[in-house]
Amino acid sequence: MAPSRRHASHASFGYSNRCTDSALRFRDPELLTRSTAALSSISWKALRSCPRTTRPARHTSSHPYWPPPSPARRALLHGDFWPGNVLWRDNRIVAVIDWEDAAVGDPLADVATTRLDLRFAFGSEAMRAFTDHYLALTAVDITNLPVWDLVAALRPAGGISAWAADWANFGRPDLTASGMRATHAEFLDAALAALVTFDP
Repeated sequence: MAPSRRHASHASFGYSNRCTDSALRFRDPELLTRSTAALSSISWKALRSCPRTTRPARHTSSHPYWPPPSPARRALLHGDFWPGNVLWRDNRIVAVIDWEDAAVGDPLADVATTRLDLRFAFGSEAMRAFTDHYLALTAVDITNLPVWDLVAALRPAGGISAWAADWANFGRPDLTASGMRATHAEFLDAALAALVTFDP
């Protein structure tokens, strides 16, 4: 997907985005987590026509961390699960939009994408809360999460300014490009540090 994540106005359809909530707080990490966990629970066997683009063929890399070992169970992936793609009505999630990057693969790919965006917008505490809630709802092995965190971090690497502009459109002008670059660096550092104990 292109660095920018702009979409048509949700308000025109009677929906709202959580990012524009007047309090601008991540008050309900369990709600967002349930949506991610629900995706992970869908059997990939019912989705054979879905493109499998989340992992390159093994012969494309000799790096010890890529591709990570195959998960015990593949799942339906949204491909860009972040607050901007979640529609709310009456304080409830009513839809998840923008499925152009949908695929079948390791559920940690979606988890990592969401973790990074929550880190950008709501800080490390919200990111950890999301991760903890996800683990409480699923039986997913997170051994490979540092690898997927690095993959998630590659997406905005060349387009932080565009991502900051998108957050501004969702009511978060406080998320500046410089601040997001600093957060991005911290996220990368944490993932790289976690790889020290990763045994592919």
